[in-house]
Amino acid sequence: MFDALVTTVLAAPALAEAAEHAEGGLPVFVFPVIFAVAFVFLGYVVFSFRDVSNRSVRKPSTQQHSAGAIDEYGHPEQH
Repeated sequence: MFDALVTTVLAAPALAEAAEHAEGGLPVFVFPVIFAVAFVFLGYVVFSFRDVSNRSVRKPSTQQHSAGAIDEYGHPEQH
């Protein structure tokens, strides 16, 4: 049971030294570029849906309200 713990403790310095010398794979400036491209893409997606509500069939100007007063929340006043 303690063999695994001893092996881990003894191997930790060797693993730490190997991690210091390991190459990251990508240069540091690539990560912000990836996030910037993703941010611009998601901004484009959001921007493409900017007028979806204006194309809706149920616009307030085309809705037929029943005769009577309308309160500030758009509901018919019923007293």
